[in-house]
Amino acid sequence: MELILIEDVDHLGKAGEVVKVKTGFGRNYLLPQKKAILADRGNIKSFEQRRKMVERQNELRRQHYQELAAKINGAEITIQKKVGAEDKIFGSVTNHEIAEALASKGFSLDKKHILIKDPIKTIGTFEIEIKLAQDISAPIKLWVVRQE
Repeated sequence: MELILIEDVDHLGKAGEVVKVKTGFGRNYLLPQKKAILADRGNIKSFEQRRKMVERQNELRRQHYQELAAKINGAEITIQKKVGAEDKIFGSVTNHEIAEALASKGFSLDKKHILIKDPIKTIGTFEIEIKLAQDISAPIKLWVVRQE
């Protein structure tokens, strides 16, 4: 299945590119999420006319992400969790909790931008990567402490 990407997709391509993907991936993810459109003659022709507008929008989004990454870089947040034996927390720290903690500091982010390498199940200090775009990311420091 050939599609035209409307926005950048990790490990696939940048906005405006015509890519060939498996049918299921196109139908079940790219098309419903409005990340791509079918690459037929009509869409290719109309997309060529919209290309400059899409490129400008992507450039503005990229600048916004770079400014946000500069502000977030090195930020520290604290999350309180209930702790059991051996300082293990009940459950784990989730992307949603980190996004809420960042929102309380004034950074409005979607939880999909927060990358946690391993589940956080103990108290301590952790480095978390905030990935805003394919090549724009910022590290933050997460403190998980005992809830009083």
